[in-house]
Amino acid sequence: MKDKLAALLLILAILLSGCNAVEKATVSDAKDSEKPVVVATIFPIADLLKQIGGDKIEVITLLPAGASPHHFEITPKEAKIISRGKLLVSVGAGLDPWAERIAKGLAGQMAELVISDGLTLLPFKGKDHHDQNIPANKGDPHIWLDPIFVKEKVAPILAESLGDLWPQHQGAFQNNLLNLQEQLEELHQSFTQLAADFAERRFISFHSTWAYLGKRYDLSEVESVLEYPGEEPSAGWLAGLIKLAQREQLGIIFIEPQFNPKPAEILAQEIGGRVFILDPLGGENVDGRDDYFKLMNYNFSILQEALK
Repeated sequence: MKDKLAALLLILAILLSGCNAVEKATVSDAKDSEKPVVVATIFPIADLLKQIGGDKIEVITLLPAGASPHHFEITPKEAKIISRGKLLVSVGAGLDPWAERIAKGLAGQMAELVISDGLTLLPFKGKDHHDQNIPANKGDPHIWLDPIFVKEKVAPILAESLGDLWPQHQGAFQNNLLNLQEQLEELHQSFTQLAADFAERRFISFHSTWAYLGKRYDLSEVESVLEYPGEEPSAGWLAGLIKLAQREQLGIIFIEPQFNPKPAEILAQEIGGRVFILDPLGGENVDGRDDYFKLMNYNFSILQEALK
């Protein structure tokens, strides 16, 4: 009980902290008997870190499978996980703002990597201004859903960060990176061939998630069921969406297992559409979606079924 209380107080202090921006910390595991722990906010990034880090690091995911980053709240359990970490890796751009607040509270105690910082992001089509802690127009954070973007941008950033913190393993990290990039290229070539045969290329998503994947494979995410990520749509928004779908003859709706499907089901009933489940996050214990490549192959198999 005392441990839980202490952990909870730690997180409360972190979330309320007004510390200055986190600078890169110097981390050494020379005195550690165990592997250094890297904490990632979401599963796809955690799995990419595992593939690059190999047996040199331990990777832990903060966001539980089936949970939405928009609704996530730190518990004492997550507080203990964070306290073990040497590096906290988040996506940024408004996807996981709670990680930014945690990192500020732990400045000097662990290193931080915000992957989207310094990257050129696609414009975010959804309305993301409802959280006053998130600056508007930072761009679309769903960068891991394009295999080529991961190959060329995300994976090298992860490898560089690990190499900076643990230079004694830099050679292994770079070899693992090259292997990962080869697999990502193969995945992209497979998806390109499959997408060439799609008869339909327009769809309604549950929230604005699939712009990177859509741009890569010539698919169009026309509109989203949710007006704001993580918030139920208003009656007025749904009414407008019904009119749009009828006017544009849109009948494919993709929902996500992290959200309540009811609004999408109502929309499908009104327009005579069909609902399919895409999953941007997956999870370690999610059957068929428990590593990055399985997750992406799952999503493309659903796209193939819906858009053929």
